Amino acid sequence: MRSEGADRRGLSPRSNGGDTARVAALQRRILRRAAGALRVGIDLVDVESFRARFDAREELLASVFTADELAYCRGQRRPWVHLAVRFAAREAGVKALGTGLTGEMTFRDIAVLRDAAGAPALSLSGATAQVFSREGLTRTAVSLAHTRQQAIAVVLVFP
Repeated sequence: MRSEGADRRGLSPRSNGGDTARVAALQRRILRRAAGALRVGIDLVDVESFRARFDAREELLASVFTADELAYCRGQRRPWVHLAVRFAAREAGVKALGTGLTGEMTFRDIAVLRDAAGAPALSLSGATAQVFSREGLTRTAVSLAHTRQQAIAVVLVFP
């Protein structure tokens, strides 16, 4: 008997039935089919929750953000807002990539840069850049916005 919402293999959208390998294989097949499609990721971060998690944890901050990002954010009037929106960009980037933060990938592989006009851009390196290339992806676009309480990022990834 199948539960409500389960597909013909008995997998519910709320549960993988304990078969993580089958679900991962299915996700990879879906990603291959969507390889030619624009991918979108979005993430919203509560600034105070983010601050509570990272405040006075220099090693953790350094494991997530580049030295340039930390310097830029700390030079702003509200550094935690700027750090939170960059964290949201990393989360949105991983969501758009469609793989999650797997294998050797780290948050430091994704950095938010600013062009001469101040517009944000993503820089990918390390294992994340390798996955990006292997998936046949060519470029990204990022939009950042924040209030004092919330930070949001939208990332587009193009084939």
